[in-house]
Amino acid sequence: MNKQQTLLVIAAHPDDAEGGAGGTAAKYVRAGHKVVFLMVTKGEAGTIEHTSEEIARIRVEEERRASAILGAEPKFLDFKDGEVFNHMPEVRMALVDTIREVKPDIIITHHPYELHPDEWVVGRLSVDAFTLAGLPNIKTQHKSWDEVKGFFMYADPHRFNVLVPQKVTHVVDITETIELKLKALEEFKSQQEFMAKHGAYDAYMTDFVRQQRAKAEAVGAIWGCEYGEPFVALRGIASPFLPLSEK
Repeated sequence: MNKQQTLLVIAAHPDDAEGGAGGTAAKYVRAGHKVVFLMVTKGEAGTIEHTSEEIARIRVEEERRASAILGAEPKFLDFKDGEVFNHMPEVRMALVDTIREVKPDIIITHHPYELHPDEWVVGRLSVDAFTLAGLPNIKTQHKSWDEVKGFFMYADPHRFNVLVPQKVTHVVDITETIELKLKALEEFKSQQEFMAKHGAYDAYMTDFVRQQRAKAEAVGAIWGCEYGEPFVALRGIASPFLPLSEK
């Protein structure tokens, strides 16, 4: 890659981008490329102790600090955590317009077979938006953009179950950026406390940051590097940072 690339990472909630693609994002930034993190919600449901308004403010500030550590630009839509499914047409068009505004070369987002309802919806709608963004007769505030060269989806090991009939297609060696990824994740104190207390969907998450290191190390051990970040490709080999592997 000689010219500057733009990587758009689309996330349902604050901390999703860092967990799914934080090491890859930092690697792009280090190479002189632009990275934008787009959060569809502000994470209003991720709390036991706070009101929706309080936790939204907390999580936005956590996201801003985490994005700064990785060198990414944070952007926020204004849909409610836990209610994305109820607003699918509006979310779809907001994503179309944001893709046109940001003009990414590469998009990374959630897998459409995610367990969390916001996350699978955002994954599915991101695929839709990627398609619609290049059609001039689909009107939004910004002009059409059809220059996306690669589209990838997060693939963490805890998602490998009967609901996720996909295998990893790409792994990024994030050995050089693993510490930045973990430092960024440390900023999400509210979610570390929340996940340790509430169980349910996050019952397995007893130590968020430590487990993220363990996941990256496990992926690296399988795919031939010290620490790896796994993805499923929808389209394309975007760059040397997302090399196709046959494993």
